[in-house]
Amino acid sequence: MQNCPEDRITGMQRFSKLLSDVKILRVTLMLILGAMGSIPLVLLTPPFQVPDEVQHFYRAFELSDLRIRAEVQNGISGGTLPDSLPELVKLSVHTTHDTSYTPYPVTPSPIAETLKLASIPLDGSARRFVTFPGSAYYSPLPYVPQVLGIAVGRLFGLGPLYLLYLGRLFNCLAAVALGGLAVYFMPVAEELVMVVGLLPMSLFLYASLSPDAAVISCALLFIALSFSASKRGNWKTWELAMAATAAAVLCSVKPVYAPILLAGVVPGLFRPGKAAQVIRSHAVLLAVALGVAAGWMLFANSTMTSPLSGG
Repeated sequence: MQNCPEDRITGMQRFSKLLSDVKILRVTLMLILGAMGSIPLVLLTPPFQVPDEVQHFYRAFELSDLRIRAEVQNGISGGTLPDSLPELVKLSVHTTHDTSYTPYPVTPSPIAETLKLASIPLDGSARRFVTFPGSAYYSPLPYVPQVLGIAVGRLFGLGPLYLLYLGRLFNCLAAVALGGLAVYFMPVAEELVMVVGLLPMSLFLYASLSPDAAVISCALLFIALSFSASKRGNWKTWELAMAATAAAVLCSVKPVYAPILLAGVVPGLFRPGKAAQVIRSHAVLLAVALGVAAGWMLFANSTMTSPLSGG
C-alpha cells in the first residue's frame, strides 16, 4: 500500500519537528561533521603514517587472536604474528629501519601504490616474533573497535591491508558515535564538546588504529555524564555504569588523566543535601577506573619493557 499525501506531510512535519530540537540538531551535526571529517582519512591517510600506528596494528592483531598479554623475548615485548604483517609495514613505510617504530618523516605514498599491497595474503601459518614494546602492555579496552574490525576481516579471509583499513574504520565509527553521545548528554555548552571532538587532531586519530581515539571520546563522554548528573544533583544507575566504563577505558591507557574523573564534583557539592551522594558516586568512579588501571598494570607488569634503549 502506498502512503497517501497526508501521511507524507505528517512524516515531514515529524522530521522537521525533530530537527527543530536544538539538542538533536547538535548531535546530528556532531555525527555528520565527525563522519565527514574522519571517515575519508581512513583510506586517505597512508598506512602507518599515524604516530605509533605500527605498534597499535600489531597489538590489535594480537588481541584479535585472543592473546591478552604480550610475550617477551630477549628483554623486548612483542608477539608471535603472521609474517605478512611486518612485510606490509616494511613495504608501506619504505624504510630499512626497524619497522616496530616508524621513522618520521616518511616518504610520500600515493594511494594507487598503497592499494597494490592489497594482494598480500594474511597466511596465518607462517609466523615469527615481532617486537612492539610501545603498545604491548596497553590495556585491551581501547582496542575493542579495532579488534572487531580486524576480526571481521579475518572472518572473510582478507589480507593485512584490508585488516588495517577495517580496524581504522571501526575505531573511527566508535569514536564518532561516542562523541555524539557526549553532545547528547552534555547539559550545557555542548558546543565545547563539539569543538574538542571535531579538532583536526581528534579526527585524524579517530581514523587510525590508535587507542587515543577511545581516550578522547571516552573523556568527552565521561565529562558530559558527570556534568549532567551534577546539574541534577544525583547519578542514575545506568549513568554511573556508563561513566565507570568510560573512565576505565580512559585510565587503563592514560592513568595520568585521572583528575578528569573529578569533573562535576564541585558543582554537585554545593547542592543542598546532595554533597554526600556526589562524593559517594565519584568515589565509586575513581575506585572502578583506578582499580581497573592498577589491576591491568599488575597483570601486564611482565610485558613492560623499555621501548627505547637506556630509557
